[in-house]
Amino acid sequence: NGFSDPEFRICRQNLIDDIDCRKNDKRDYALEKAAALAFQNEPAAIAIHGERKYAEKITPQTAYQTWQHILSTSSIEIYCVTPQHKPLIREYLQQTFNSFNRFPQTIPFFAPSPCKRKTETVEETMQTEQSKLVLAFKFNNLNHEELVMLEGMLSGISDSLLFTNVREKQQLCYYILMHVSTFKNTVFIDCGIDYEQVSTAISTILTQFSTIQCGLFSDDLQEKVALRYERLAAEMSDSASGIASMACSDFRRQENRSREFAQVLRSLPRETIMNAAKQMVLDSVYILRANTDSPEDCIE
Repeated sequence: NGFSDPEFRICRQNLIDDIDCRKNDKRDYALEKAAALAFQNEPAAIAIHGERKYAEKITPQTAYQTWQHILSTSSIEIYCVTPQHKPLIREYLQQTFNSFNRFPQTIPFFAPSPCKRKTETVEETMQTEQSKLVLAFKFNNLNHEELVMLEGMLSGISDSLLFTNVREKQQLCYYILMHVSTFKNTVFIDCGIDYEQVSTAISTILTQFSTIQCGLFSDDLQEKVALRYERLAAEMSDSASGIASMACSDFRRQENRSREFAQVLRSLPRETIMNAAKQMVLDSVYILRANTDSPEDCIE
C-alpha cells in the first residue's frame, strides 16, 4: 500500500528540486505567474509542479493512494504509431487496463476562463538581468481557423506584426512570442524587455490588434500564415511523435487537422479575421521587473 524506498524518496526530492529551481528560467516563471493571475480561482492557476509545502508532505502511502485513484478514475489516452495495423497491441492494452476496477470520469477539455471586469496588473521584482512582460487576452468564442490565423499574423511567421513592429522596428524587446491556450479561451503574449519600455511595449502590442481589427493587413500576410500551416502539418506527419500529437489534438478538438486545413485559412474572409481580433480583450498584465542591485528578491 505504498511505494518503496529509496525510489520514492528520490522522486520526491526531484519534485522538490524542480519546484525550487523554477525561478532559474525567468521566462517560464513569468508565464507560470501570468497564468496564475489570469486563471485566478481555477485549477489552471495551479503550477504544474505544485508547491513545496505540499510536496514535502507526500508519503509513500499517500502517493500510492493517489496513483490508484488515477488508474481508477482517469481518462486514459494511448496513441500507438505503427507502420501497419497491429490489433494485438490494442487487445493487450485492453486486457491490462481491464484488470483494474475502472470508473473513469468524463473530463471536459474546454474550460473557458471568464474575462475580468477590469484589467488586473501584478508586478514582481526579482534579481535578474532582463525584465519580463506577459499580457493575457481572453475571448468568448473563436473557431480554430480564426485562432490559427490570428496567431500566425501576430507571432507565427517572420513577417508577423508583433515581431516586425514591436521588436524589429521599434526595438522595444529582446524577443516576443504568442501562445494560445485553446481550451481556456486565452492568449498569452510574452517578451523579454527593459523595464523602462514596458508602457510603450504594451501600447504598441495593443496597436497590432487594432491593425487587424481595422483590416490593415495584406493578402500576402494571410497567404504566409497558410503556407506556415502547410509546412508544420508536413513536418508533423513525417515523424511518429508528430502523428501521435496530431491524433491527440484531433481527438480533443473533434476535428481533422489535415494539410487541407491551409485552404480553409486561405479562404477566410477579411471581415471574419477582423471580427476575430475584435473579440480579444486584455484580461491581465504580469511584469517581472529586473533588479540587478539587490541580492534579495522582493515583491511589490
